[in-house]
Amino acid sequence: MRKIIVWPVYINLKTSRSRGRRVSKHLAIEDPSVEEIFRAALDLNLSPEIVNKAYPKNWLEIRKAVIMNKKESKLNTLKEICLKIKQYRALKHKPSRSSATA
Repeated sequence: MRKIIVWPVYINLKTSRSRGRRVSKHLAIEDPSVEEIFRAALDLNLSPEIVNKAYPKNWLEIRKAVIMNKKESKLNTLKEICLKIKQYRALKHKPSRSSATA
């Protein structure tokens, strides 16, 4: 199966398109972590693995990225990952009922 590499910069809201962001601003995530991308890819059954590689636009700096199986286009995969991360963050920041009644 073919593989794709996903850098956090691809889905980072703070990154411009010219600097490497691949998704639209309304889908992009503010400061996504490699661990969040890994978890989203795992939930999407893409067999992810975290690797240390040089990002092509800044090849002198070694960064972490996630390599995963390619099931559809890279853009569609990035969009699905963004939606999963947004779901995780929404659940993480959702107030519990017990603290709301206190």
